[in-house]
Amino acid sequence: VKFFVTLFRSSLTVAFFTFVSRIFGLSRELFIASLFGASSEADSVNVAFKLPNLFRRIFGEGALSVVFIPIFNAKLLESTASARHFAGTIFTILLFALIIIVILMQIFMPALMFIIAPGFYDDLEKFNLTVILCRITIPYLVFISVTALLGGILNSLKRFAAFAFSPIILSLSVIFITLLFRNHLQASIAVSVSLLVAGILQVVFMFFCVVKLGLKFSLIFAPFDKDVKKFLFNMGPASISSGVQQLNIFISQSIASFIEGAISILSYADRIYQFPLSIIGVTFGTILLPELSQIYSAKNNLERISTIQNNAIRVGLLLSLPAACGIIALSQPIIHVIYERGAFTIEDTVKTAETISVFALGLPAFIFTKILMPIFYANHDTKTPLKVTLYSLLVNAILNIILMIPFNHVGIALGSSIAAWYNVLLACLIMLLVIYVIKSHYFNYYFSQFLWVKSSMLAITILSAICAYSISNYQDFLKSIAVFTMFVDHVGLYFFPEYLIMRCIGRTSMPIFCFFAGYNFHKISVDRSSKPKIKILIIGLSLSIFTNILFKQYITPNILISIFLGQCYLYYFKNSLNYSNYMGYYHVIFLSLLWSWTWQLFDYGTIALAIMVLGYMAKCYQENTKLTVAITIIIGLAHAVFTFPFSHSYIFLICIMGFVEYVFMTRKNFFVPISLNFKIISRNTLGIYAVQL
Repeated sequence: VKFFVTLFRSSLTVAFFTFVSRIFGLSRELFIASLFGASSEADSVNVAFKLPNLFRRIFGEGALSVVFIPIFNAKLLESTASARHFAGTIFTILLFALIIIVILMQIFMPALMFIIAPGFYDDLEKFNLTVILCRITIPYLVFISVTALLGGILNSLKRFAAFAFSPIILSLSVIFITLLFRNHLQASIAVSVSLLVAGILQVVFMFFCVVKLGLKFSLIFAPFDKDVKKFLFNMGPASISSGVQQLNIFISQSIASFIEGAISILSYADRIYQFPLSIIGVTFGTILLPELSQIYSAKNNLERISTIQNNAIRVGLLLSLPAACGIIALSQPIIHVIYERGAFTIEDTVKTAETISVFALGLPAFIFTKILMPIFYANHDTKTPLKVTLYSLLVNAILNIILMIPFNHVGIALGSSIAAWYNVLLACLIMLLVIYVIKSHYFNYYFSQFLWVKSSMLAITILSAICAYSISNYQDFLKSIAVFTMFVDHVGLYFFPEYLIMRCIGRTSMPIFCFFAGYNFHKISVDRSSKPKIKILIIGLSLSIFTNILFKQYITPNILISIFLGQCYLYYFKNSLNYSNYMGYYHVIFLSLLWSWTWQLFDYGTIALAIMVLGYMAKCYQENTKLTVAITIIIGLAHAVFTFPFSHSYIFLICIMGFVEYVFMTRKNFFVPISLNFKIISRNTLGIYAVQL
């Protein structure tokens, strides 16, 4: 228990500073967007930032840490002096190697631009500006790599706050240094120079934190040291596999360079969906790797690894799914509030919102990757993630090229999201192979069982959301609430059944879906040939059968079945008004049959139909709003007492049916004799008794 409390506190620390750093990062992007908008100069600035920041994300949040931390933890178990020696050796080799790389990149920068942004060559002014800006920013690679190394030392010692805080220094420096030199330099040059100043400040800050802990080390050149060889051997594969998302983005950027303004749009969208990814994914990656590597190095309590792994996946899905839904539902308002000012136009907002919505489809996959990969790295396995990543990169490049033609910048984002899910699927298949074929101690049987059940439930949830969205053409605000709470409900049921509060939150989605399913069903009065959507019934039955097979027990059928039955009732009722007298009341028998036992057979059966009727009335008969509300209250009471003896429940049921039909029958003449209402009630009573007999 103490271990998990400590782990939880560390997660909160990293999440907090990551959250704050992303706020400042958004402020930085907002500042840059206000200066350049989605112009040609903005494309050059974004490329100049992305080149060193690609290494920041790979090294700072990826390869350098995942290779360095497991070896450094093993050295700490031997002695502090051994750990200092290893850190000094890696620091020296890394520093010399990076200086050489930066010099070579300065020389061959024009050729490098042909690879990074080949579409810029058609505009020589834009191409030359990009080369100049990249030559200014590329030395930042040295500073951020040193910062990442120092951060790995602190993380190994469970001091997570300093490294999580360092991106804040970057954002503040870019804003203030740019403002300071803006009147003396071209805006794009000032922004590029500010990145170098930020790198220097980050290194100074991290060195101070390391020295404060008593881990001061000196330059040691020992390239043939056994641990150095192991570090360098693992560094190559890890640099590719842990940076799959950044490499995918860079490939997307290269392809997007052929579309005017697409790089800036992808960059602005990337910043938004990086927000939840960084808070959730980076937090898990930062915390899991030191903990898992320490357990592997000590070779004790390997069962704890499985527990940590499964809990991380559960919490990761719990947080990422609602985040993805929220971004999709509120994409345009988010972009409008954050970016739409200065040179950033309404058209830019629409394009960026479309892109971020598609990027959000891959958000859970990107987070899943951040959780899965540390499990391999902690055991010094960098080859497996490399194999997974190479296939994913190939899929990403092919999809981006194919989808760019019909969908432009949106197609590029879609290709990246699909590639991310392919990456996760392949990693999970390899894990299952490890479990059943290799019988490795990485994972236990419960992971495969967990993966199968949860992924199946996730598929059901997503398909249900799509179906509910297709039949409910409701407003954006209610749409976002319904989809969000439905995911909370399903995740609570499948992942955290002990937390009833999640199920209570999820209940708000059902009345919204049902209300608008009835609200929009009025359209059948325009086209008499329109009928309830049979595809809703088929999908609902299929999901229900699959759920029963999965759980090996009877589960209340999917709510889509209840919505289909509600559509049937509304259809029959609307058509019955065209007939006379008793012939027009066959729908009463249908309603009686539907309401008699559906509370036992179908998900939300009675109350779902009642809310659909309410939605239908609210649309078609708005003059009866007060009576509609009263009927809704009575329907709720009837549903609550439906399990009581016949004398209680059916009195309510009969009255409800009478009131509902009274509202419909008096739509043209509000002075119809009240006896008509009693007449309808009596017929409903006979219908109910007929069903019972």
